Amino acid sequence: MQAVISFNPLTFGKFMRFVKRSAVVLALSGMMAAASLPAQAAPPSAAAAQTMEEAANKALVLQLHNALLGGRALHELGSYFAPHLIAHDPAMLNGRSGMLAAIGAWRQSLSGHTLTVKHVLSDRNQVLVHSHVSATPGKELSGANWLDIYRLE
Repeated sequence: MQAVISFNPLTFGKFMRFVKRSAVVLALSGMMAAASLPAQAAPPSAAAAQTMEEAANKALVLQLHNALLGGRALHELGSYFAPHLIAHDPAMLNGRSGMLAAIGAWRQSLSGHTLTVKHVLSDRNQVLVHSHVSATPGKELSGANWLDIYRLE
């Protein structure tokens, strides 16, 4: 199975394209490996609790994504990020302030664009979001695909 993702070279550098492609390949590889493992039955109460936790994690990440390109003041987004956040993008600074600076830059460069969440997957405390950013969201082949992975604490 091969995943094809297009990137807007004006928005993302070569490194970001490599990182995002690598994340997709790793995510797909992990999903295929998990699918090949024999299913292990968990006690019903543990499975239900995990599902509730995952649903809450998805909801929290979706709140953040809905606020990324607008709708909330930049300083209000700080509560979503840990003060000791480690940025895995060498162009970003670590910490909450580094993430807020990056979001502010994204908002400026993507003014007039729409962020559409396509898929949300969760595994315990990790949430993966596939979204599409475009100035013309009705045209599926325009814009860029984003893949974000969050770990919630």
